Formats: sequence, C-alpha cells, structure tokens
Amino acid sequence: MRIILCISFLIASLSSIAQVQREDGTWYDENLAIRVMEEDIRNEGTLEICIYSTTNDRCIHNLKTPYEVLVYNEDGEQIWNSAWTGQKMSIKFSTPLRGAAYIVVNAKNDYVVNTLTGERIFTNGVMSVEYEIE
Repeated sequence: MRIILCISFLIASLSSIAQVQREDGTWYDENLAIRVMEEDIRNEGTLEICIYSTTNDRCIHNLKTPYEVLVYNEDGEQIWNSAWTGQKMSIKFSTPLRGAAYIVVNAKNDYVVNTLTGERIFTNGVMSVEYEIE
C-alpha cells in the first residue's frame, strides 16, 4: 500500500513540473490543453477527452474542469450541445450522431482542478479544441 501511495505522489509531482506559483499563491500552467483522445461519435456516440500537458506530451488524468461539447454537421450547423461537469472525461451520447462533421470542446473555466490536492491551476485563458471527425 505504501508503494502505491509513493508512486501516486511521484506521478502527481511529475505532472506539476510546468506549474508556477505566483506571488499571490495561485498556481498557473500555460502548457495545458484539451485533447481528443478517442472518438466514435458517428457509430457509437462516444468521445474521450483529457487535459493534456504540452510540456510532458501526455494526458494528466487527475486534472478536471467543466466543459461543453458542441457538435456540427458539414454545413456548420450545430446539431448537438451538452454541458459536462468534468468529473468524467469519457462521454456517451444518448444516440450516435451520424451527421457529425466536427466537434468543439470548450472549457467553462480558465482553470483546472487537481483532484489529488484540490488546488486550482489557472490556464492561459479558457481552453478550447476543434476536432474534425474523419
């Protein structure tokens, strides 16, 4: 059990290398982004995203933020929108969206929360990603 705890803290500390603490005590990391890890919106209605560290080139699974998902068709018309709390980064839509051409995922805040420490880590503005469905 002690080994698992040590490994968890090691991983958490490695993921915080790019973070900077400002004079007012707030944490800041401008190297975070939302990344689409996997999607099958047209057939299965599923989407998996993560908070991605561009510095470490990997997802940091203990960082969460509320977000919205906007789905558009080929004509640029919005065919779906939904808001998510950020506790789950894997989404299962109620129905597959066969007409989907691209999605936009927007964070609702300009910060993420480290679920291990409860600390807010401010980002370089509100994160957003546009992803074209192949």
